[in-house]
Amino acid sequence: PLIVAFLFLGNKDFITQISQRKNDVIQGPQDAGSERMIQYVRDSLPEKSVMVFCKPRALALYTNHPVTSFYRNATNEKSEERFQETHVSYLIYPKVSSDNEIYSGDMEAYLNEYEKKYSIVWESNDYRIYKRR
Repeated sequence: PLIVAFLFLGNKDFITQISQRKNDVIQGPQDAGSERMIQYVRDSLPEKSVMVFCKPRALALYTNHPVTSFYRNATNEKSEERFQETHVSYLIYPKVSSDNEIYSGDMEAYLNEYEKKYSIVWESNDYRIYKRR
C-alpha cells in the first residue's frame, strides 16, 4: 500500500495531464478523417497502384497497397525522376499546418511545380489525393 501511494503521489502531475487531455483526439489512422481517406484508398484505388504518403508503412498496413514516402530534401526534379522510376500513381497530401509532424514542405513545393502532371481524384477536409496523369 505504501508503494502504491508513493507511485500515485509521485506521478500526480502526469495523472493530472492525462485526466485533462482524455477527450483530445490525436491525429492518426483512427481519427475520422484518416479513416475516410484509408477507406477510399482501400475501396476505390487499384490495389497495385503505387502511392506516396508521409506514413507509408501505416498506410500500406491499413490498405494493402504499395506505398512509399516522399523523398525529403531532394530537388523537385529528383523526386519526379524517382516517382517515374517507381511508377507512382497517386500522391496523398495531408492538409495540415506547417508545425504538424506529417507536414511536408518538400511535397508542397513539388506539387506547386508539377501540378499539371496530376489531377485531384478525392478530397476531404484532411487530405487531398492526386492521380498522376
